[in-house]
Amino acid sequence: TDGGTANYRFVLINTGNVAFKSITLIDIFLWVGDQTVSADFSRLSEWRPSLLQSVQFYLKSAADSAKVIMSPITTPTGLTLSYTTETNPCRTEFNPPYSPAGCVTGSWTTTLPSPLSATQGIKLLFAGPFAAGDTLVFGVDMRSPPGTPVDRTAFNSFAYQVTRNDNSSQLPVAEPNKVGIDVKRFPSIGDYVWQDLNNNGQQDEPPGAGVNGVTVKLWSPGGDGVIGGTDDFVVGTRLTANDGS
Repeated sequence: TDGGTANYRFVLINTGNVAFKSITLIDIFLWVGDQTVSADFSRLSEWRPSLLQSVQFYLKSAADSAKVIMSPITTPTGLTLSYTTETNPCRTEFNPPYSPAGCVTGSWTTTLPSPLSATQGIKLLFAGPFAAGDTLVFGVDMRSPPGTPVDRTAFNSFAYQVTRNDNSSQLPVAEPNKVGIDVKRFPSIGDYVWQDLNNNGQQDEPPGAGVNGVTVKLWSPGGDGVIGGTDDFVVGTRLTANDGS
């Protein structure tokens, strides 16, 4: 929803059999008119979300590689996290360097920008080794501004480059497919209980048709998401009064 939050989850896994000496990752956040991080292609974002908090790092579940333990941890040893407020910072950390027209040099800082909404990108420099099977998980929490148009998409992508630990050679810069978020409108729960005297399903009766003393309970389906399960719980209870309200 507009004003709601979204979380981009990054899960980096070394699926090969060679350790990495270092990893460079750059994510330039979404904005109207944005381009991909490593090449001059439009990402086609139609609105701009804003950063909600500092980047959070997490542990991967040992039992399930696709599951993340959602308790944040401290920034991993050997990792330097930087921020920028520029929409077009020069990407000279890559080899070969990528400096699109009009890019801004020297815009990265390890200090979290203030206000947070001014943040426009992050850079991670990880000094390994990053062994075969190692995993790095982090999340970027963002908020859509109030009034964001419905069904308009904002796309995010990041680019990264790794250096092998055995011979110090650098692999080409890679940029996975972009991921989009859009704003939806969801039904809301009303705040009125009344007797539908004319049976038309609309709240067009006079205030006197409101029914007092009705207990209204809002339930959650619980962790399994199944209505009627054993983990369902009551979120809140309200007793109607003042003509059904």
